[in-house]
Amino acid sequence: MKKIYYMLIGFLLLGGASACQEEEVMAPGSAAPLATSRTLYAIPSYSLDWENIDYMPWPNNDAPRVPWEVTTSYIPFDIRFDYKKEDGWELLYSTFSSNRIENDLYFILYNKYRGVMRLYYLSDPGLQESSYMVSTLRKEGPAAGNSPLLNFSDQEVVDFNVKSPFASRTEEAQFSGRAWYAFEYEVPYDPSIASGNYSNFSMNWRINSVNISKLEINGRGALEGKVPSVSSPGINLSLSSNFTNKSNSGVQITGPTVVENGGSGGGSGSWFTDAIKAGLSKALTNGVSGIATNILSGIFTKKKDNTANIATMKLKATMTYTGTVQSSSGLDNFALPLPGYGDSRYQNTYNKIPGIFYISGRPTVQQKILHYAKKTEWGGGYDLNGSYYTNTYSNPSNFQLIYNPEILKIASIQNVRYEMILLNSGEITSGQIETIGDKMYAVGLIAGYKSDQEPSTEGFVGLRVSFKVVPNDGSPAVLLVKTFKCNINTTTEIIPYQ
Repeated sequence: MKKIYYMLIGFLLLGGASACQEEEVMAPGSAAPLATSRTLYAIPSYSLDWENIDYMPWPNNDAPRVPWEVTTSYIPFDIRFDYKKEDGWELLYSTFSSNRIENDLYFILYNKYRGVMRLYYLSDPGLQESSYMVSTLRKEGPAAGNSPLLNFSDQEVVDFNVKSPFASRTEEAQFSGRAWYAFEYEVPYDPSIASGNYSNFSMNWRINSVNISKLEINGRGALEGKVPSVSSPGINLSLSSNFTNKSNSGVQITGPTVVENGGSGGGSGSWFTDAIKAGLSKALTNGVSGIATNILSGIFTKKKDNTANIATMKLKATMTYTGTVQSSSGLDNFALPLPGYGDSRYQNTYNKIPGIFYISGRPTVQQKILHYAKKTEWGGGYDLNGSYYTNTYSNPSNFQLIYNPEILKIASIQNVRYEMILLNSGEITSGQIETIGDKMYAVGLIAGYKSDQEPSTEGFVGLRVSFKVVPNDGSPAVLLVKTFKCNINTTTEIIPYQ
């Protein structure tokens, strides 16, 4: 029996949307290096014509079928048949060969229009079944600490000043032997990859079986039914034998069926609140038409043959889950170089820097607090009885979006939009009201509210950036949505009234 390396890659699927007319709004104007261990070396990659085969390359008659044509597949139905070159997929690596059976059986595709890597993994026949699994992608090497490679996958609201060292999450699929799985991570554009090499910057994946004894989302138990992927910003679940995690972010929703059909049958929608269902449904409907609403992060697109919409959204929710990591079957690490700097041991079909875009720095936004109060009759002061405040955010500056030159060769960037996201703490005075998770927000190029309480900066979430990637070859457009943390410049003024 071949040796098992429990290594996996996961890459957040984020898709795009079909074309529509929108106003274009243009913007004005670290972690320490990680320790590296080189006890393992990546297996050479073989060529693979994944689109035009029924069985994977294999040295005998026991060849496994391709992952989208087999019943023993735990790949979500919404992405199972999304693998074609015409929809942007390119081959990165493959360990399947007609001459030998490698220890780890996987192949990796990259979607050049979405900035998403997807690992197709075939588990070992002797693998012991478990409840769920944890997949963790980690940067490794002396140059890794300065790279934002995992910021999109790990962070719900992306902070330019923080470089996530890993992205870890509990996956929705259960673990069993000789079955196919798919894991995705979205990656930002990092130009420093071009000057890297395998020795100073690589990717490291780990997978564990995990038994989850408790999982609640917004106070509702979610073990009876389809459990979504639950990300854990800042927590490496693959290293803790026992963990209890409490978070208010990170539920990943992939595909439209969980939104459209989730309210019945004990699936994910059975523990969604009505507000979350409504918000996700609107996000899906608007997202596939090219408009970002009701989300902080997401990707929307259609397949070129219009047979399906592809969507991934991060849901802001309150989660509590407790589990035990089981590694008795043989936990191990698996390392690969990054596409973009090349490696002589790899025959990569696609060997260019991945990612669609990143941001040049933390944006700066202006918070203006106006305090309306009566002057006292004797002068020199204000009567706070009946006073009120307006709190407004506007004018993002001191940043720019940096696009990967590779995407600009094959597509155009259209309908760039910048929107403030502000927790609604009063009467909305600027922006549109959106439901994100189970809370109401003011969203717009200018966002603000009126209140009788003195505002702070705690309710400001960030600057939402959205745009469409429109391929030159006529493939469906992709809508990308990301929210970034901001520096806040606050001014306060008292406005007297009689």
